[in-house]
Amino acid sequence: MDAITVLKKHIKGIMNNEVQNALIKFICSKLLPFNNNLSIDWFRGKPLLGISVIEKLCERLKEVCIKFNNNILPASITTNGYLLDKMSNKLVNLGITSAQITIDGTADIHKHGRPLVNGKGSFEKL
Repeated sequence: MDAITVLKKHIKGIMNNEVQNALIKFICSKLLPFNNNLSIDWFRGKPLLGISVIEKLCERLKEVCIKFNNNILPASITTNGYLLDKMSNKLVNLGITSAQITIDGTADIHKHGRPLVNGKGSFEKL
């Protein structure tokens, strides 16, 4: 299966190795040969819950950027911010230097749209 076919499949859960490999292959074949810079924004699917995947991909992306003599620009992350306080140092060490925090309206609206697993709201913490 080619990289684009693998990347188009939507599977819930943490990005598996097949998708990670397809992503790196896609970047190496379609982006890096034609671009001097690589910019990354980690988003969708609660990216901080998949921090181990982000760590692996950041390391691999650094390696391929060196191979192609490209610059990897500071990365960003879009998150609800719930785990940001616990992971901020790790993110900076990975080259992620900015974060966009999403909030779904007022506290009451946010609570109903984005409850925690235990059913409680996250608005106050955010």
